[in-house]
Amino acid sequence: TDIDPQAIAAAQENVASVKAQRVTLALQDARAFRPAMPLSLVITNPPFGRRVAVSEGVRELLEDVLGHAATLLGPQGRMAFITPRVHATESVMLRAGLVRAQQLPVDVGGFSAHLELWQRR
Repeated sequence: TDIDPQAIAAAQENVASVKAQRVTLALQDARAFRPAMPLSLVITNPPFGRRVAVSEGVRELLEDVLGHAATLLGPQGRMAFITPRVHATESVMLRAGLVRAQQLPVDVGGFSAHLELWQRR
């Protein structure tokens, strides 16, 4: 999901380039997305507030997006995302009943973050 049509178009190109199957993209605020069935995998690049201006607190927006996405996961569901705010996102994922499966440091164009994989217990 994204509220920017250009971001959805770029995501569609990425999905097509890897010939991914059963992918859902929606022009919508991620916090309002309601799929017809539980999700098995969420791959997200949540807002950091560094490259795209956001009108609300970045930490709160990050926590809202990830917290909502976690509620959409089915049994053994997984979520992968990049976060510059490990402590904030960790508490959100733990409250949602997920466990961290992997964490890798990454450089995201000049600032440090972590690529994380979380899964439903």
